[in-house]
Amino acid sequence: MTDLAQAVRPGGDIDAIANYLDGLSPERRVGELRSLARVQVGQLYDLATGRGCDVDHFVPTSVADGEPVRHFGLNSLALFRTFEKRFMRATTEPGLVWGYNHQLWQWLTGPGYFVVRDIGCPHPDGLDDRDQLFIDYYSVPATQPANWPRVRDNTSPLASLVYGRMCDYMWRVSDHVSVGAAFKQGREYGAFFALCREA
Repeated sequence: MTDLAQAVRPGGDIDAIANYLDGLSPERRVGELRSLARVQVGQLYDLATGRGCDVDHFVPTSVADGEPVRHFGLNSLALFRTFEKRFMRATTEPGLVWGYNHQLWQWLTGPGYFVVRDIGCPHPDGLDDRDQLFIDYYSVPATQPANWPRVRDNTSPLASLVYGRMCDYMWRVSDHVSVGAAFKQGREYGAFFALCREA
């Protein structure tokens, strides 16, 4: 068991967890995050409640428009627990951040494109009372990002099963780590995930 896995528990100290993660190398940070058990991903979400993040967390202002930023992920599902989300500042829609899910089964489900919506943006699933940044799968990039999979919406049967009518509501854990909960049509789906930015 890693130090992070020992720290993530009900009643854990989120500030201590954040300080610990901030002090790790990028490789060790990803390794520690991906050591968490399924239930601990949801526990981390609960511990981080109220720690807001903005779009700069996903794509720092030092990164040029159109340059991708990788976030290494771990989810609470029984299978296919590791994945990546890749983000970039939109090249044709100033202020927006686009992204997709980079994973082994994207050939089957599609890339799961999304648009990142900052705090205060209207929520397509009606949860406007949530004071959180969210990842919006109802929307996809308006133009094709260079060197990314073909843009498709999330309405085909398999894509809809995974991504359709979904938003991920995010909290910040540390400078590089965030944690999210999936909602389908405004209802919590019971699935959680954590992301670690590459740098």
